[in-house]
Amino acid sequence: LRDFKNIHLYILGDGPLFDDLKKKSSKVGFNVTLVKRIDNQDVAKFFSDKDFFLLPTLEEGNSKVLLEAMASGLIVLTNNLEC
Repeated sequence: LRDFKNIHLYILGDGPLFDDLKKKSSKVGFNVTLVKRIDNQDVAKFFSDKDFFLLPTLEEGNSKVLLEAMASGLIVLTNNLEC
């Protein structure tokens, strides 16, 4: 946790928190890029050079993007939902 200079966080989605996240992203100690949308044909290319995929949700069960991240070989982190 000492050196955040090598961290680059991508936040994907155009939800109701997008504008707030955009404002707050400039205040963290590492690089943050907000991406509203990725076309379906570009998902695999986007994931190809990433290390992790984080899906912090309380509402999505088996999302398509989660499956795409796993298919791309990413380490996937999510919460344990009891359905």
